[in-house]
Amino acid sequence: MNKLDQLRFELQEAERRQQGEGELLPAERTAALSLILLQHGCAIVRTGDEAIRLNPSEAYICVHTPGQAIAFGSDSASDKPPAVYLFHFDMFARHESGWRRLDPASEDTAWLAGRYSPDNDPSAARLAAETEAYWRSADPLERMTAQSAFLMLLCRLLQSRREEGERPEDAIARTKAYIDSRCQEPLKVGQLARMSGFNPHYYLHLFKKQYGTSPIEYMTGKRMERAKALLLEPGESIREVARAAGYKDEFYFSRLFKRKTGMAPSVYIRSRRHKIVSYSYAVTGQLLALQIIPYGAPRDWQRSAHYMSRYGRDIPLHLQAADTPRYWEENRNALRNSRPEAIVAVNWPDVADREEMDGIAPALYVPWREASWREHLQLTGEFLNRSKEAGQWLRQYEELTERAGVRIRRRLGEETVMMLYFNGPKAYICGRHRTGSVLYDDLHIKPPEPVRQIFAYQAAEPGDLLLYDPDHMICIVNRATTAPADMASWSEAAAWRALKAVRSGCVYQVGMDPWLEYSASGHQRIVEEALKLFAQDRP
Repeated sequence: MNKLDQLRFELQEAERRQQGEGELLPAERTAALSLILLQHGCAIVRTGDEAIRLNPSEAYICVHTPGQAIAFGSDSASDKPPAVYLFHFDMFARHESGWRRLDPASEDTAWLAGRYSPDNDPSAARLAAETEAYWRSADPLERMTAQSAFLMLLCRLLQSRREEGERPEDAIARTKAYIDSRCQEPLKVGQLARMSGFNPHYYLHLFKKQYGTSPIEYMTGKRMERAKALLLEPGESIREVARAAGYKDEFYFSRLFKRKTGMAPSVYIRSRRHKIVSYSYAVTGQLLALQIIPYGAPRDWQRSAHYMSRYGRDIPLHLQAADTPRYWEENRNALRNSRPEAIVAVNWPDVADREEMDGIAPALYVPWREASWREHLQLTGEFLNRSKEAGQWLRQYEELTERAGVRIRRRLGEETVMMLYFNGPKAYICGRHRTGSVLYDDLHIKPPEPVRQIFAYQAAEPGDLLLYDPDHMICIVNRATTAPADMASWSEAAAWRALKAVRSGCVYQVGMDPWLEYSASGHQRIVEEALKLFAQDRP
């Protein structure tokens, strides 16, 4: 901001919009700097993955990159439809040969982006109204007045930032927006930290706290999204896609792509050519093991969080909870409209009308209770002509569990491990099958002797656990229920405190995902989580 006298701002477009939901800028527009000021109501402004809540008279300056739409909609907390002023402008810097237009997505303009909150100052809204009104005029003098009013508006917003100081979260958000617009470039943490005004170590801490990941991991994710979109374009080679995503080495790109998505680029392309629908959380894990990204799948923040975070953008059809008949009518209509090639479901009674489902597409009903997850995978493979892939996956899984089991047993020795599932006010000991099958049957981890007599689950009270007294205890908590509070009350019981696992600090609280998923992909992730818990290593 200390070099403002070397900069020039030029208004290009101005308009006022009022609506419930809509696109402010089409995705095909060229790069531009955009200023959005909320006149009244409350609005959510969306730019790419970013969602910003604006209050009246607040403004947001962002970079609009080609292929990115900027949209706004009503905040659910507001009864009044929002009205916004939208200004697109260019920024110029003084150069030896004259004025040079700055690239909107460059580091030179990144400092300008972010939220502006001129508290209790009506002048910002007044200047925005004047700018928009004069800009609509055909009179050259009034158009010049619009330029002047816009400069005064910018000055007022910049003054409010200087008076209040930029909030740390806004500074971090600016760097995230910069990554969004330049993810294919070789960005460095030091460069991003300088833009935020923080030292690199503190910048990394703030970014991860705000977005749950490091800036480099976030940038890699954006590159993978870009690569996925390009891979589906006809005529694009993997080498061209790698370079467009920011990687000079196509072989490194292919390895990284497989590590992040679970499949090679060529396999990803093939998987997107088919419209296979998963009508069960567990089925989604089976399809992914067969190298198929489902066209449609159930969405649930606990049971499918991993798949949605990794493949959510690749799954156009998000179904409601498929393990209950409550949503069948809604899901049926969505299935009919999407016209899938095939549907894979489980044979739970009354979850769906099979006659209606069969009329939509060929369907497989996996025998959930009658067969093991390995048989589920093989049946799904046969149905979708992927028997070869199913056999290959199972062989690789056996090799994985053999290696992982050796590492874990070497670390644990003769120590026992028990799994306890907290679901609301009730708790269950997990037996050798279903939830316990990976630990006890595949990894050959030693359970307390009485666990061997439990098939799937057995209800338990704190006093019952003394009979088992494990050395290690994995507590699976259904966080959508009262289970976290109920587990906390258990910890106060004398019987609980007397357990070896509790006394030695070997109680591990985990979520439902992946521990309760009975599928091929889910079990592979359980092996990886078990390695983290007991071997502090990965295969």
